Amino acid sequence: MIQPKTTKKFSKNEMAIVAKAAKNMSIVQKGLKENIEFSTELPLIVGFKLTNRCNLRCKTCYEWNEQGYHHNMSEQM
Repeated sequence: MIQPKTTKKFSKNEMAIVAKAAKNMSIVQKGLKENIEFSTELPLIVGFKLTNRCNLRCKTCYEWNEQGYHHNMSEQM
């Protein structure tokens, strides 16, 4: 069994959020297995794509960090 490398303790509210997200993902996965046209009334997950013009270069950004997708991309358009 793999042990987590954190000592973070979830509050009841944080745990409720994680549990709700896991339940939503499970509902979608089950629905897609049973019916390829399955959809929910509202999206359960929404993603945002930053424009390539973002100049913040946050260390945690998966687009611009050292291993990021845009690391070797010119900042000029």
